[in-house]
Amino acid sequence: MSIALNQNEKPPPPPIRRTPSMNTTCHQQQQQLSNGYMELQTRLKARLKRAEEI
Repeated sequence: MSIALNQNEKPPPPPIRRTPSMNTTCHQQQQQLSNGYMELQTRLKARLKRAEEI
């Protein structure tokens, strides 16, 4: 008996291989995002302080 796939059955998807380069670029982008976010927060806080002083 040969093992044949039914019309409804699909072969399992190939596993996604993560290469080291993919991981590093992703991490770098995440780092840049968080840095930008921190910068925005500090600017907002400074602006709030100035607004309170006026």
